[in-house]
Amino acid sequence: FEWLTGVGDLPPSLPMMLVAWLLILAAFGCVKQALRRWFPKASAAAYLLASTAVAGCGQMYYLLFRANVYEYVILCGASFVLLALWQWMAAANTPTEHRGRMLAHLVIGSLCMALVAGCRPQMEIFAFLALPIFWRRYLTEKRLFSRRGVVELVLFVLPFVPVAAGLMWYNNARFGSPFDFGANYNLTSNDMTKRGFNAGRIGPAIFYYLFSAPNLKAVFPFVDATRAATNYVGRSISELFYGGIFTCTPFLWVFGLLPLLRRRLAALRLRGMVGWVLASAVVLCALDAVMAGILYRYLMDFALPLTFAAALCWLAAGRAVAEHAAHYPPLRRVQSALRAAMGLSVGAGLCYSFCVIFGAEPWLYGQNPALYQTVSRLVQFWV
Repeated sequence: FEWLTGVGDLPPSLPMMLVAWLLILAAFGCVKQALRRWFPKASAAAYLLASTAVAGCGQMYYLLFRANVYEYVILCGASFVLLALWQWMAAANTPTEHRGRMLAHLVIGSLCMALVAGCRPQMEIFAFLALPIFWRRYLTEKRLFSRRGVVELVLFVLPFVPVAAGLMWYNNARFGSPFDFGANYNLTSNDMTKRGFNAGRIGPAIFYYLFSAPNLKAVFPFVDATRAATNYVGRSISELFYGGIFTCTPFLWVFGLLPLLRRRLAALRLRGMVGWVLASAVVLCALDAVMAGILYRYLMDFALPLTFAAALCWLAAGRAVAEHAAHYPPLRRVQSALRAAMGLSVGAGLCYSFCVIFGAEPWLYGQNPALYQTVSRLVQFWV
């Protein structure tokens, strides 16, 4: 980056900030394409709330706060996932008459998803979301069995080939295996090459990643660290934790309505997408626990697809209530309550992310005490 710009002393956080802005753009792009395809009558307020939730409630700002190379890689992987989904949905929404634009979106999306492997290989599990995105056009409408469909399939797969070949050559040259990405050779507190597989690590990790309660206190920043406790017989690597993604992100509580939304999601052909994201989150919790441990920054491996899937559920619920309220006016109160709940959940998620930044290690009260005290006095106006 310095060679391209000619600037010698760039702050280390600047590249992360650029990637973060790209992630925010992709979040708004994903929700926009979702509205174009499934919710064309959704309001501008619903679009802004859903986009803000995806961009702001996924612990991205915790990674920016740490601003290390490790966090940079995770942020890049999450950004490429969202960019790929954005471009794939744009390709699926583009009429076949505009084939050039459709192919451009298709190739760019595949390239972004291929680049995920160079950042966080386990995030490639979200590449399978291409199936529900393109199912209608290429399988239901049988475009895949035409000459143009075969060409588009080749262009879809093509970006993965050079990226995979380059990564496999590099892995083999440096680590002796094309499938070894070198994660186990980090200079950490333990020998990660000897971790092995043990199912005893998985249960506690799923609990802490998804469902653990935050440690709250009455003074700013109102969130305190907690330590993972397990009865696993062996060494289980863990860092300070600040609550599970489902517990501390009210925007995700909409998943509790899935039993009521299952028919609506099936009618919109969204059940496969939402179900795959939820299953992938559990799988990634298990993979991260086995490969590394219980680390708070690993929430970003699945937080953004989860918030996007939750946005789809909120929009689906809003559409269902609006359609029934048109024929049964008393349901308009339910519609108003649903809109208020969506706004409150987004606001609560943003507030929690804000508190985590000031309450998490490496602790701003020691790094920048002036900023910490200023914000503390502004928030605790009653003190």
